[in-house]
Amino acid sequence: GVTPLQKECSHCLLEVVAMGACMEKAGPPSRVAVLGATGQQGGAVLQALVAQGVSVVAITRNPSSEKAKALAGLSKVEVRQADLDDQKSLEAAFSGCDGAFVVANFWEGMDPNKEMKQYENCANALKAV
Repeated sequence: GVTPLQKECSHCLLEVVAMGACMEKAGPPSRVAVLGATGQQGGAVLQALVAQGVSVVAITRNPSSEKAKALAGLSKVEVRQADLDDQKSLEAAFSGCDGAFVVANFWEGMDPNKEMKQYENCANALKAV
């Protein structure tokens, strides 16, 4: 179901959190933040966006990791550090973006309450920017 922090876009069939916009109505975003960019889901989204000519801000906990360094070497990709438990770091990471792909790492700690708090932090950060 759709929570108050989310809405579904029937035009582009994307679940958009907080600041997202329908691509059919508003045109494609010019810069999208991607959480989990060094992982499987976020990495696939990053690659698909870059293939469409969209600039991506790859958000990671550890920009010094080998995966993050590899992303930093790609055209149209900027790597930024943020922590899902720190709303202010997310605000800084989302700054200048006009869309976001948000995913948390449930497997780290396997705590659904912590995961929901992280999504709340993301939504609040997106609203703030």
